[in-house]
Amino acid sequence: MIAPLALALALAAAPERASAVSVEPETGAQLPEAARVETLDGPLVLGDLQGERPIAIAPVYFTCPTVCGLTEVQLARAFHEAGLSPGEDAQLLFLSFDPRDGAETAEAARERIAAASGSEASAAIRIGWGGEAEAVLDALGYQRFFDPQAAEFAHPAALAVLTPDGRVSRWLGPEGLTGDQLRRAIVEASNGGMGGVIERALLLCWRFDPTTGKYTPRVVLILQVLGALTVIALAGFILTHLRPR
Repeated sequence: MIAPLALALALAAAPERASAVSVEPETGAQLPEAARVETLDGPLVLGDLQGERPIAIAPVYFTCPTVCGLTEVQLARAFHEAGLSPGEDAQLLFLSFDPRDGAETAEAARERIAAASGSEASAAIRIGWGGEAEAVLDALGYQRFFDPQAAEFAHPAALAVLTPDGRVSRWLGPEGLTGDQLRRAIVEASNGGMGGVIERALLLCWRFDPTTGKYTPRVVLILQVLGALTVIALAGFILTHLRPR
């Protein structure tokens, strides 16, 4: 009875921390052209992605125990379903924001992506980490935070679709990562369209609140109810066992 209440109190500050998890691109947000990151194919200057094709950037971290692996697979499949070829129809970069990532974890991510998309398609997909990766995602409006107790990141599962000259056209959440939705977003970006609104983003144990434009922890809603029930049960215990006989 006491444990749920203690847990609820421990997470009382969660809504404040949740405000650090969002996708909030500024109007005209631009890919930093001079930024460099490491990839399995060598260093990459982000400006080299710009050209004739739209750019898709998926922020992930390669050891993520929840949504990142699913996002990698879902996005690779969405490209296939849309009839889009990475490198030909759009540049595709999976970019880690975790400074702990390196070549070994990136290679494991590439194997997951190759299994979902086929080795031929995956050859044109870039897997990046380190360097100025965090600054790149900050510039695109991607916000996350590290939970030192869990040793994990709280972050939106989302895809940035950029115009060929590197401006943010639209952010897509997992529900937007179907073949049809992805194709529309790529076509929109190729024409210079600026949707700019995340369609729906999903984060395990966190939810996107369209009324505030923020992510709020779903677990807090549960614990609010749980805490209320605990207080009621505690009051009942006191009335039953401590009332004068």
